[in-house]
Amino acid sequence: MAGTDRREAIAEAVLELVSHGGARALSHGAIDTHLGLPRGSSSYYFRTRTHLIAAAAGRLIERSRAQFIALTSTMPPAPAPQQAAEVIAGYTDRLVTRRVGEVRARFALAPEVDDPVVREHLTRAFFSPDAAAALCETLGHPVPHTTARGLLAYLEGVAAQAALGVPDVRADVPLLERLLTPPEPH
Repeated sequence: MAGTDRREAIAEAVLELVSHGGARALSHGAIDTHLGLPRGSSSYYFRTRTHLIAAAAGRLIERSRAQFIALTSTMPPAPAPQQAAEVIAGYTDRLVTRRVGEVRARFALAPEVDDPVVREHLTRAFFSPDAAAALCETLGHPVPHTTARGLLAYLEGVAAQAALGVPDVRADVPLLERLLTPPEPH
């Protein structure tokens, strides 16, 4: 296994172990055992627990970005709120169904991080405040960053429900459309 492949495998192992066993399941030894590597192998690539979590956050960001780009490629450059709501709901629904283990891992790892950069990567792993604000600006919101914060709070709530095992969690398209529709000028 090449160095890059091993780094990716270790980051994936972090997500798998934590999604099933919580943050307590994360150790270099557990990763080595999980991957069938000689003892000490994972610590060669990632010296500390924070480095392991940073690698896992990077994998989440990569995967989320790729999925979101694939979904938004079908959206017109200036979408209507309903179109944007449907794309966001589709992305979120895939996240809370097909990637629920990653959602659980992210929520389990977040309190474990003291490094502010790694914490920011974890908090932005699934949803981008900048992309949300840009979308709200495109849709004509007078205060796009404020609207984006509300949108992301709703989406994080959907993700949290999935992580907690609430059955049949889905993003609500009509609610997203209301959030994304700019207010009428007075």
